[in-house]
Amino acid sequence: MYCKVITGRLREAISFDRDQPNILSTVFNTGQSIHISNCSAPESKEQLGEYSLFNQKLHTVTRNVLICPIKLGNNAIGCIEVANKRKAQDFTTNDILLLKNICDQIANGLIAHEMKYNIKKESDEELRYVKGLMN
Repeated sequence: MYCKVITGRLREAISFDRDQPNILSTVFNTGQSIHISNCSAPESKEQLGEYSLFNQKLHTVTRNVLICPIKLGNNAIGCIEVANKRKAQDFTTNDILLLKNICDQIANGLIAHEMKYNIKKESDEELRYVKGLMN
């Protein structure tokens, strides 16, 4: 699993083994969203797993986190994460629904792109076939 952090603070990408215990792998493997309200709570540490190493690499403290999968059909192809809502607030039900909708829109865009690519590929193959008949 490849993880890209878009904060600008980290120069190299972070990678996780898909089978290692951390929250990103759990979301990716199960296809279920996870919301942790208090990342510093002892019961959250086990669920976070190696994800807690982000704090050290980014020189920040993760207070709360919301991670949703990007799914094509029943299979997750990626995840989106938001962390540290402003002013020590927690993520609301509306925030969770919004992030899930964003993931659905990304998936729909990927499906549309794949369909467009497949149609063009089939069209190009038919064109080559017709040109071959004409020669």
